Amino acid sequence: MEWINVKDEMPPPHREVLVWAKYGLEQPLMAWFWDKENTWHISTECTDNARDIDRLDGTIVGLDITHWMPLPSPPQPTPEP
Repeated sequence: MEWINVKDEMPPPHREVLVWAKYGLEQPLMAWFWDKENTWHISTECTDNARDIDRLDGTIVGLDITHWMPLPSPPQPTPEP
């Protein structure tokens, strides 16, 4: 999978994706995009690891999201012998 520039394409609304910020935490975050308000929202699974992000009800404030990519498919179960 490749990173997608938000200038080229936005993710489907309300679908969790990995995002990268121009001035960020030096790690990808899981977030979803709300097209009706043109806002990114951090996924609740990331809130403990993203204490440096200013948030208001989960809305990402102060980060310039530049790229996103779909989440990978979950691993397939390995058959037991």
